[in-house]
Amino acid sequence: MDPSKLTPKETLSLFSHELAGLEYAMLKVKGEPVTRRPLEDLSYSSSRSYNALLDGLPTELWQCIANLLDFRSLGNFSCASRRAKAAVEALPAYRDLLRHAPEALVVLSRTGLISHHSAAKIHSALRAQRCSYCPDFAPFLVVTTCERCCHNCLYQNRSLQVVSAERVQDALNVSAADLNRVPLVFLSEKLHNFSHVKSPSFSQVVCVKQLKESGVADHASEQTMCSLREHTYFAKGAVKFPSLGPDGGVERGLWCIGCLLKSDFQFRGMLADLDPHSMLRAEDQDRDYEKFKYQARTKPEFLEHVRTCERVNILLQTDKSRSGSSG
Repeated sequence: MDPSKLTPKETLSLFSHELAGLEYAMLKVKGEPVTRRPLEDLSYSSSRSYNALLDGLPTELWQCIANLLDFRSLGNFSCASRRAKAAVEALPAYRDLLRHAPEALVVLSRTGLISHHSAAKIHSALRAQRCSYCPDFAPFLVVTTCERCCHNCLYQNRSLQVVSAERVQDALNVSAADLNRVPLVFLSEKLHNFSHVKSPSFSQVVCVKQLKESGVADHASEQTMCSLREHTYFAKGAVKFPSLGPDGGVERGLWCIGCLLKSDFQFRGMLADLDPHSMLRAEDQDRDYEKFKYQARTKPEFLEHVRTCERVNILLQTDKSRSGSSG
């Protein structure tokens, strides 16, 4: 089977997968499904002051002001009157995020971070594709900084990871009031799947990067900061986050099965049968493999990658040889 002869749909079906093993680690809404309905249709009072405000502002100016507000403030404003509700729901940021990333909004709300990021900032992240720290596609949002991030940077950059607030207080000898200068992430079992890991004994975490930027860690020694980084959680400060393109297309990230299977013992046996020297090459390329294993791609990038992926071609060769022997 030649990958170039497969249709895009067949290629995606055969060789793409969702990154396994992160469901229990990422921030994720548990329980009831997240719906895409707009703000609840409450009983609104006809507020003349709010209606006068909307009447007195050009639409473009109102949208500029509204984009500077966070989603909680927008929600409060929308409850002022039916007109205010309609104005909020007409905002591109509100409309796009509620349609394409409702779970991320719920996560931001339940972690207590929804008021820390403006609607424009979250919307800008939705309209971006690339990781804030490398050129790769980024399928995750760091909830503390509202930055897009790929798996590799999220895993390798300890500054983006979170550490328990209690540990920070003990290590830095700071008060709860000092720690409030940093956005606190509130954790609960509604935001995690603890079936694979032990539920944490803490309920609040902070981002290491923001400890530095806020000045809370200014007096800390490098040794103390290194000690904190050794106790970070790489995925508990991030959530899956789609990317909305200019044409309205949505990318959520695709991972290659060939790159995933390279470490599998049986697959390495296949490799050795086809090429006795491939096992040695595989050992030499382990570091590169780890990068490719967790690298997400957009649909066009994935289709291009499959055409040249050595491991996908080996899988196809193996499948062809098995089909030939059975025939």
